[in-house]
Amino acid sequence: MSWNRTVTCSACYQTGHNKRSCPRVKERYEEALAKPEEDRDYNDRMRIERYERKKQSAKVRKCSYCDEQGHNRRSCGQLKEHMAHVVKQEAAFRDAFVKHLNKLGLGVGSLVQGTGTSIDERDRTGIVTGIRWRNISIITAHAQLERFLHVQPLRVFGDPRQALMFNISAPAEWPTGPQWRSDQGNNRWQEDYYKCEVLGSVGATVKPPSGWVNDTAAVKHFFQDRHSYQWPKESNGQSDYWSCDWWNIQESS
Repeated sequence: MSWNRTVTCSACYQTGHNKRSCPRVKERYEEALAKPEEDRDYNDRMRIERYERKKQSAKVRKCSYCDEQGHNRRSCGQLKEHMAHVVKQEAAFRDAFVKHLNKLGLGVGSLVQGTGTSIDERDRTGIVTGIRWRNISIITAHAQLERFLHVQPLRVFGDPRQALMFNISAPAEWPTGPQWRSDQGNNRWQEDYYKCEVLGSVGATVKPPSGWVNDTAAVKHFFQDRHSYQWPKESNGQSDYWSCDWWNIQESS
């Protein structure tokens, strides 16, 4: 690819396509194949070998998710099924999260007090100035809620360089699944270190960005390098290390 982002073929040096789709590669293969075997030189034999090896490789496709032949990752039925399972949990979790924020009266403009163990005594009271919605996903929340609240401490109000990131604790009433990590052993340490409570409600309904509840970007990224062997089999039971049963869909529906 050249500096101006125009694709240049490494086989014929023409622009607009790459070596994989180069028509000249096929032409050279057919020209070499048309020659009597005794008249083929080294280059002819290599062109035939490379082209036919490439054709054979294309026939025997192997999925990088389930490791089975005959399809690729894009068309893998197992992957689609597993992703759909987590997508449902993600949507249910995000819907519950927004409802919880509204129950707390927590949104932009709310007055909050930091109660986490890592928060400086001087910065415990502040105003929520933003919500980092991309930090809110069941992919990470099943282990611990990431910091998602931009808070401006009152003592330095107006100085954006002094903004802090706060958090809340996951409520016990959420219909979490068997693989949602518990508080035992301080597993959800981030919620303890950076949590806050509402002192003054925002007084308005908190609304996430359009399409956020059903957005699947986080789930797609989670499955990007994942493999089917990491998906729990029925024989492994609910205690499987790789289980994605983070949210009880039936109970939340």
